[in-house]
Amino acid sequence: MTDTQPVPHSSETIDSAELAFLTSHLPAFTHHIVRVSTARANHELQHGTGVCKVGVLVTPERQRFATFSARRIILPGFHLVTRKDRLAALGPALVKGEVDLDKLGALPGVTGGYTHMRHYDTPIADFTQAHDGNGVTSVLVNGLLFNLIQAERIDYAFVLPMDVFFYTDQTAREKLAVLPIRGGVARAEAGVACSSDQSGKDAIAAVDALLADDSRWAEFVEPFKNWVPPEDFAVLLAGHP
Repeated sequence: MTDTQPVPHSSETIDSAELAFLTSHLPAFTHHIVRVSTARANHELQHGTGVCKVGVLVTPERQRFATFSARRIILPGFHLVTRKDRLAALGPALVKGEVDLDKLGALPGVTGGYTHMRHYDTPIADFTQAHDGNGVTSVLVNGLLFNLIQAERIDYAFVLPMDVFFYTDQTAREKLAVLPIRGGVARAEAGVACSSDQSGKDAIAAVDALLADDSRWAEFVEPFKNWVPPEDFAVLLAGHP
């Protein structure tokens, strides 16, 4: 299952290279790639059979209904992205370079966005729940957040830093600032997740055997080199849970 969308400046999706790698390196399985909504993908992982998805953020809730690969993609955690021309408006919410969400929620005339169905850290999740529909808007897919920021429909959004490099081109990126969240989790873990039926467990066993090889893992995560800083890619390349 994949719920990601291509972007105007690229023909690939954020998970297309991972999908191509796994389907080409696991010939013992028959693969069918199905494009669905995030809600449908999560439902199928929980209730379907023989279902897998790549790049799934690891959470205790998801570990209860899905089987995850042992080796994880470790990325910088959620940040706030805003246009540089709105930094002054957000200034009262910045404490030593970090966004204080309590102060952010009290700012008048400032609007934000987040992706519905995405699993955020507790501080961000509590913030979006408290302010949803009251200055904070939810969207269905990550790319829409950047469209809304660039169209000046919202002032900020909660994203992974990797999203900024994938969903925007160089010109758009130069107009954006990416800020850490005070109290947020420094790093997020994502992995291959499969349904917990026998076929899903068999698939994860094959994925684990494949990605245990450091050279195969390096090939699997190579595309991320374009989307994260070198120091973060070094952590990602280690790839341990």
